[in-house]
Amino acid sequence: MSIPATRLAAPALSGPAEDGWREETLTYRVSPLPKPRFKTVLDPRAVFGEAVRSTVTTRVHEDGRVHLALTHRLSHGELRETLEATDAGGLAVDRLTRVIERSDGERVRTEDVRFTTEPIGFPEATYPETILPFLLRSDPAPAKKRAVYAWTNDRFTSRVYYERRKTVSVTGPTGTHQAELIWMYPDLNDWIALGAVLTKLAKPFIPHYSLWYEAAAPHRLLRFEGPYGPPGAPELLLELAE
Repeated sequence: MSIPATRLAAPALSGPAEDGWREETLTYRVSPLPKPRFKTVLDPRAVFGEAVRSTVTTRVHEDGRVHLALTHRLSHGELRETLEATDAGGLAVDRLTRVIERSDGERVRTEDVRFTTEPIGFPEATYPETILPFLLRSDPAPAKKRAVYAWTNDRFTSRVYYERRKTVSVTGPTGTHQAELIWMYPDLNDWIALGAVLTKLAKPFIPHYSLWYEAAAPHRLLRFEGPYGPPGAPELLLELAE
């Protein structure tokens, strides 16, 4: 039986507010996963290079507005994503913009998705898949398995589950931290009707994302391992660098 998807809360940023906004900018070191678990069409070294930096700026307003701005360096260009959401009894995505530019400045991709005004009718707890790792920090140690919907594109939105595995020490560029390890994984019944028994048996073999969040507030994402996108996306290692 599927678990009902529920909205996330807004990230709880620390520090003083300015004009009602709290802001945080984090830098991540991005590299190919040293031991990839799957054979994917896209080579992460060709897409992202060997070791690059990505920045994630999170802004939370006292009135409930939430903005995330992500910038990823690519081997031959740059990818920028901006998320606008509102926290009103749970985080609802209003808009996602995504731009990809080549190294010479030519814009080759532009997306502008309005989640609340589109005629498709996305479920309430729907979040862009590539931004979910930076939103799950609001619930880094759920008492039981929870579900949300991961948006990949307008024709592919699927249910994903996330659950706490254990509290561990994780060491990276910023030192050693106590962290909550979360696994996030898709519901295979979006692709094939397995039923409850077969789904439980298949769970150890389901592609999953591993995410480590600070055990203490503000629960920054410290480390991410897995496909950066849906299953089949390049497998990456993201580590908090500064």
